[in-house]
Amino acid sequence: MAGGWVAAAGMLAGLCARAAGGGGQYVTTSLLGAGLLLHSGVFERDGEVVRLASVPEMASLPPGYTPLRTGPDDGAARQAETVLEAAFATAPAAAWVGRLRALGLLAELIEPLDRDGFRRAVLDDPVNRQLGRVVSFPTADWGRFEQIGPLLRCGPEDFAGPRLMLPGVGEHTVEILGELGFTPAEIDALLAAKVARQLEPGA
Repeated sequence: MAGGWVAAAGMLAGLCARAAGGGGQYVTTSLLGAGLLLHSGVFERDGEVVRLASVPEMASLPPGYTPLRTGPDDGAARQAETVLEAAFATAPAAAWVGRLRALGLLAELIEPLDRDGFRRAVLDDPVNRQLGRVVSFPTADWGRFEQIGPLLRCGPEDFAGPRLMLPGVGEHTVEILGELGFTPAEIDALLAAKVARQLEPGA
């Protein structure tokens, strides 16, 4: 999700630049870079810049660094990793969360979750269900199927997207073969020879 947000911000910035100067803009983004952006050592709170270096254990952080190795700031990134690793080893995670929150930084304990726990935390959450972030629909093979729905909303109106479904095996065989140029007789021959499969009526 961070990659999508960064890409959206970049596109908006490009549109603003085009409106101001009339020139087009080239926007690129990176999933890895967007994720690491959230781990930056500099934050802004109420217009005031807050630096992790203000924490005594992190005073030796480089004045400016990007937490991404192998780039132009590789040396600073490795130095920052060493400082942060040593600092965070001095106290339990819960204690660090409290200290970072006191600085106004977004910090949260990571709860270990297995696959089923993650599913339940998302799909069984009443707020997610209320906001339409969980969708369900019938399938031919699995019965009722639930998955994560649209996460972003563009207003208070209900989201009206495409019909949600998982097609059954062979459900669209005839339509696809027809679009590929096969004649009805050729399609019937493929089905009769069991080269292609068509979903049985009522399945």
